[in-house]
Amino acid sequence: MSSAAFETEDAIRVDVRAEAVINDAFLRVIHTGPHEQIVVMTLPPDDETGEELRDDVDQVIVLVDGVGEARVGQYALGVRPGDLVVVEPGTRHNIVNRATVPLRLIAVFAPPVFAAGTVLATKEAYAAAQADPSPVRTAGPGAHRAGPSLVRPAEAAGTGA
Repeated sequence: MSSAAFETEDAIRVDVRAEAVINDAFLRVIHTGPHEQIVVMTLPPDDETGEELRDDVDQVIVLVDGVGEARVGQYALGVRPGDLVVVEPGTRHNIVNRATVPLRLIAVFAPPVFAAGTVLATKEAYAAAQADPSPVRTAGPGAHRAGPSLVRPAEAAGTGA
C-alpha cells in the first residue's frame, strides 16, 4: 500500500484522490477486495482508454483532474472534475482526454478485473492486459440500462449545474 493509505483492525482507508493525483502510470490498482477493485488511471493529453466492453462488470468512474469525454453506449458526455459516470455491464465505453494536461480518474470495478497490485505504465501495457484471455474471476452477466448515468456534485446536492 502507498503512503496515502493505512490499515486498522476494522478497515482500510485510502486517500484515493491523492493516489489519483500523484499517479503517473496509465493504470494502477489501489485496492482489491473480494467483490470490488479500485483503480486510478492517468491519460496523457489527447489519449483515451480505448473502447472496451465488459459483460459481467459494473464500473463507476470519477474524474479527478482534467476534462474529457465519456463515451458510454450511444452517448458522448463531457466530463470534468467531480463527475461520476456509471457504466453498466455489457455497455461499450471509452474515456477520452480532451485537454492539454493529463486526465486523472478513479475507477471502481465490481467484481475485480485486474490482479491485486497491478501497475500498467503505458496504454500499450493496458491493451496487452485487456487482450489476456485469462480473467481474474468469473461472474454471470448483469442487468442493462438504456443509457449511462452521469452525476455532477452540484446536481447530487440538488443545486443544479
